[in-house]
Amino acid sequence: MSFQTNAAFFRSRPFEFFLFGWLIFPLIYWYIKSISSRLTIDEGELLYESGILSKDKTEIQISSIRTVKIYQSLTNRIFGVGTISIFTSGDAPEVVLKGFPRPNYIRELLKVPQFLGVNK
Repeated sequence: MSFQTNAAFFRSRPFEFFLFGWLIFPLIYWYIKSISSRLTIDEGELLYESGILSKDKTEIQISSIRTVKIYQSLTNRIFGVGTISIFTSGDAPEVVLKGFPRPNYIRELLKVPQFLGVNK
């Protein structure tokens, strides 16, 4: 089983859309930025890719994840998006995923034994 998602476009910034929606360039920028952030959870590992012109890729073994922290403002909760911080060791998060849909579902996916490589 594999799970893959992109950051949400409109749902993560609804007020900016209404304030700056009449400007086409911010919309294009937000759209390109949202499709350029990709999270893939597959057989025992998490892969986060981001960047428009240059790419930044972070790969984490799910078994080494210590803590998953989720932050959702009121508007984030209404639109079903949030910021996910993934900690492996130390006090700083290894990866911060901003504006991703269904953050609680992603957190639960990281706990499922089949993604840890454990067969029951």
